[in-house]
Amino acid sequence: MFLQIVVGLMLGYAVVSLLESLVHRVIYHAGPRTRRLWAQHPRISGPFRHAYFSHGIVHHRWTFCRDLVTQFTSEHERERLDQSTQGPQGLLIRREHYGMTLRGVGIVWFNLPMDPVVLLIGLVCGTIGAGGGASSLGGLFLLGNVRASLFT
Repeated sequence: MFLQIVVGLMLGYAVVSLLESLVHRVIYHAGPRTRRLWAQHPRISGPFRHAYFSHGIVHHRWTFCRDLVTQFTSEHERERLDQSTQGPQGLLIRREHYGMTLRGVGIVWFNLPMDPVVLLIGLVCGTIGAGGGASSLGGLFLLGNVRASLFT
């Protein structure tokens, strides 16, 4: 039983890390071809477009302009960004710490590709192993929120 938990945790961590890296590269840093594809299918690409804007544009272009640890150089810079991102999307961007974490439906969309992996770990390691894999998924979510709180 202990071995199943450990193997589930290890498999879960490895797969979740790889998938997070892939999602980060493909969605958060989407290239022009991917964004054109999204434009052709706006009903299903909404969460991806939001994630790209929040992370790729707001987080990488509009914040951390001075260096990799200073999100805003002044309160005026933050206020200017807040004024340019209004409405529900602007509120969500602020709640997500300007592209550093996820909230609401973004969490669901981010975790969807990882859910079948937990089921596969369950097939390999049994129910106990699937619990370990799911724990890895939960740990990644918590780590993202802790990381964001350290910078704000």
